[in-house]
Amino acid sequence: MISELSKAIAALNISADWIGLRAVKDHTAYRHVRDGNPQSNGKTLSQGVMVEVLVKGQIGYGATNSFRQDRIQAAAERAYQQAIAASQWTIYPYTAAIRPKVVGEYISPIVKALDALSSGEVNDLLIRLCKSLNVSDQIVETSASAITQETEHWFVSSNGSEVYQKFLLLETQYRATAQEGAIVQERSNNGYLAHSYQGGWELFLEPNLWEKAQRVGEQAVELLTAEECPTATTHLVLAPDQMMLQIHESVGHPLELDRILGDERNYAGGSFVKPSDFGQLSYGSELMNITFNPTVPGEFASYSFDDIGAPARKEYMIKDGVLMRGLGSLESQARTGVPGVACARASSWNRPPIDRMANLNLEPAPDH
Repeated sequence: MISELSKAIAALNISADWIGLRAVKDHTAYRHVRDGNPQSNGKTLSQGVMVEVLVKGQIGYGATNSFRQDRIQAAAERAYQQAIAASQWTIYPYTAAIRPKVVGEYISPIVKALDALSSGEVNDLLIRLCKSLNVSDQIVETSASAITQETEHWFVSSNGSEVYQKFLLLETQYRATAQEGAIVQERSNNGYLAHSYQGGWELFLEPNLWEKAQRVGEQAVELLTAEECPTATTHLVLAPDQMMLQIHESVGHPLELDRILGDERNYAGGSFVKPSDFGQLSYGSELMNITFNPTVPGEFASYSFDDIGAPARKEYMIKDGVLMRGLGSLESQARTGVPGVACARASSWNRPPIDRMANLNLEPAPDH
């Protein structure tokens, strides 16, 4: 595919300072079982090419679901016209230096391939999980789901970039709902799809999987008679799902540079962080260290390059409690003058990459 895309970019009849092609092919399978009965068992294929062009200091985008040269040419022309239109309202002019040449490859680590289990075997696994969850007559509902995804990315550019990345993703969840009169409680394995990884079925098929599922069912029943949360001053221990959410909301979103710039003000709002805060704002205690690290093997958002080709590496967002850098792509870094990370990521082949957090980790403080 790299050679085909390189030929396609060379054949484009368009005048631009820089051109990039990002092709994506995504295979996803989703299976869900409720109370031991299969509810859905589907597969999807999504593929296409995103064309980026840099013209008059502005980046334009155009996408097509075909790999034919004429369709890629048409997408490039749309991207060109978009960049020309945007150049009349320039906020920040870019040069081709915003897209340096990169060459490399990344493939998710895997032991037991995602296609090692048939659809029937996956359904049997989820049905057995529901049976393990059903520990009492007080359990009124059980469910289990598994999503597998194989995604390939190819990125080439007019200045010689050639990147191939293959992501093998596994998302799983199971939960039980218990009821006693008007009291209803739910328990899951740390939240909906909290167990999501890069890798194969070995990450889910643990030796104690059935015991874990049984314990989830037992805890759902225990919650029926648990005391209400007391009003007291005490130590708080956050479960993994709450800790992930806390980092995501309290650190991740506020540090996204496009949100700070005002580009990403959706229903979640803006950010209290200002560009002048980096390097001096006390974000937490001196024991607080948060890293951005897509290079950790097996984490759900691990990669070697973001979707504009920036190399990913471990960076401290917060070090010893002090805010150090933002979650911002090369463009956002140029606009704010704030150091960022390789986080320009797209949700699909037909979406432009934006600043999106990935693999934010709470690190242990030295000597603690």
